[in-house]
Amino acid sequence: MLIDRNKTVACYIKNVQTLTRLPFVTDEEMSRLFGEDVENVLLQLAQYDKETQLCADCQKRCCPVAHCEIYDVAFPACPIYPLRPVVCRVHYCHLFQQDRGSLVEALSDIFFDCMNAAEAAGIPHTRLFDSPPLARCAPEFVVNAQPFLQQFRDGKISAEQAAAEMMAIAEKHRSPAV
Repeated sequence: MLIDRNKTVACYIKNVQTLTRLPFVTDEEMSRLFGEDVENVLLQLAQYDKETQLCADCQKRCCPVAHCEIYDVAFPACPIYPLRPVVCRVHYCHLFQQDRGSLVEALSDIFFDCMNAAEAAGIPHTRLFDSPPLARCAPEFVVNAQPFLQQFRDGKISAEQAAAEMMAIAEKHRSPAV
């Protein structure tokens, strides 16, 4: 088994309510939230991506399908990549399936196992993982980020400036009281 389900779910249940910026999480928070088994799977997928350049050659289909409000095809990457939501961190497109399908499936399964266990335990933070679209969990972030996205689209600021502004807003975001 790639991921020890019981250990990972217990780790998630122990740590989910300590996060203060949901749906946004850092790499460190991701590791603390899910533990070393998930961290190892993510590292393996990152290594595979580095070797194959699947994400570098991305056709940028996932973000529009998920209706991410801060997505724009002109961005070289997610403008809040270091704080991207958990669901974005555990999503790997169909291109990973051929050679790394078991890793992708293990991530997907444990994500849902953790959400289901938290919901069954009455932990309200579970609903904050339901993004994108981000407006469901962080409507104030979306409202505050939209002007910078529009300025970027209008050619008034660069992609780097827009990303920096959106990142600053995401860094200040606080989980709503649940």
